[in-house]
Amino acid sequence: MARKLNILFASHTYMGGPFVVGSHHLAKELSKQGNDVYHISTPISPFHLLKIRETENKTRFKRYFLGEKTVKVNNHLRDILVWSMVPWQLSTKQFAKDGRNLSLGGVKKTIRKNNIRDIDILFIDQPSLIGIEEIIKPKLLIFRPTDLNEYMTGDQHIGKAEALLVERADGIVATSMPVLEKAKEINKIPDKPFALIENGVEYDHFLYHPKNVKERTDSLIHIVYVGALDERFDFEAIRYIVDTMENIKLTVIGPINDRFKKKIYRNDRISYLGAKDYSEIPSYLHNADLAILPLSDHPSNNGRSPMKLYEFGAAGLHVVVRKTDEIKRRNLSFVHMYEDFREIPALIDKIDLSTKEKIKTAKLSEPYSWKSNAEKILNFCEGISYQLPQNERDFHREA
Repeated sequence: MARKLNILFASHTYMGGPFVVGSHHLAKELSKQGNDVYHISTPISPFHLLKIRETENKTRFKRYFLGEKTVKVNNHLRDILVWSMVPWQLSTKQFAKDGRNLSLGGVKKTIRKNNIRDIDILFIDQPSLIGIEEIIKPKLLIFRPTDLNEYMTGDQHIGKAEALLVERADGIVATSMPVLEKAKEINKIPDKPFALIENGVEYDHFLYHPKNVKERTDSLIHIVYVGALDERFDFEAIRYIVDTMENIKLTVIGPINDRFKKKIYRNDRISYLGAKDYSEIPSYLHNADLAILPLSDHPSNNGRSPMKLYEFGAAGLHVVVRKTDEIKRRNLSFVHMYEDFREIPALIDKIDLSTKEKIKTAKLSEPYSWKSNAEKILNFCEGISYQLPQNERDFHREA
C-alpha cells in the first residue's frame, strides 16, 4: 500500500470565498487520495481593515474572529487562516534589506497550533509567503507560479521573492508557458526540474447536460462571463458588443473591484449578478449560449492560465476570448480568439449554438481534469525525489 503524504499549500487565496483557484482543486484531489493536506493563504492583518468592504476581506475577518480559523473541508483537508500584525506591503523594506519577511509573524504560531509537521511536499504559489519554507522545512519544495506576478502586482519585491523561490525550490511547476519561460529566465541553477501543468477543470461539476437547461421567453443569444471585474477585464469590449449587437443578452458573474465600479456599463441587456457560490456556476453556464473572456491590455493577462476556458468548455460553451500567446498555443477548437474587440460580432455569428454542438464541446475538456493534473504533479515530485540523496528519499510514494 502506498504511503500517504503530508502536504502543505501556501497559496494566495483562502478556501470558501468568492474565488476558487487551482490550489483549492489540487488540495481537494490530493486529499481524496488519503493524503493529509493543509492549505494556508496570504495572512490577514489590521491593514486589511482598510478594505473591509471588499467581500473577500469581510469574509476572512468574519471567519477568523468567529473562531473558524481552521475549517475542515473533508477528513484529510484543512483550510487555515493566518493572522499577521504586519502585511507584506509594510514588510518589503525589511525584505529588501536582509531577506526577512515580517508578514510571516503569525505563521509559526499557526503551524504549531495546528500540529503541522513532517511535511513531505510544500507547494508555494504566493511569492509574498517567501520564507515559509524555512519554517516548514519540507522534504520537497515546489514553487508553483500561476501568474506573471510582478506585472500583476506592480511590486518589484515580488520579483525578488520569485527569484529566491526559483533558486530554493527543488522543482518548479508553472501553469502557462509565459510563466514557465519567466521562471526559467531567472533560474541560475543548472538542471533545475521544470514542468508545465495548466490549470484544469472539475469536469463532473461543470459537465453539460440538456436536462439542466430552462425554457426561455426570448430569442436572444445569451452570453456569460464569470470572473473578477478588475484591471484585467476589458470594460470597453463589453460596452461595444452590447451596443453593436441588439440580439444578445449578457450575464456578468463575479465580484466588482471598488476601483472599477465607475467603469460598469449599464444596459437593459446586461445583468451584473456579483459573486455567486461555486456550486451555482454550472447552472448559469448551462443556460447560456456561449461564454466571453474579454481580456484587457494588462501585461499579466499574457501569462494567465484561465481555468474558465475548460470550465466553459465542460459546460458545452464555445468561448470568445482576446488572443494571448498562451491561449493561442493551446489551440482549442471551441475557443475563438480576437485581437480587436470590434471583431467579436463576426466571431459570434459563426459559432454553432446548437444542443448537439454543446454536447460535443463538453467532451473536449475531459482530459484537463484536476484529478489528472494532481497525478501529473505527484509524478513530477516523485521524479525529483529519486534525485535526492538516499537518506532523503522517504518522501516518495511506494510503488
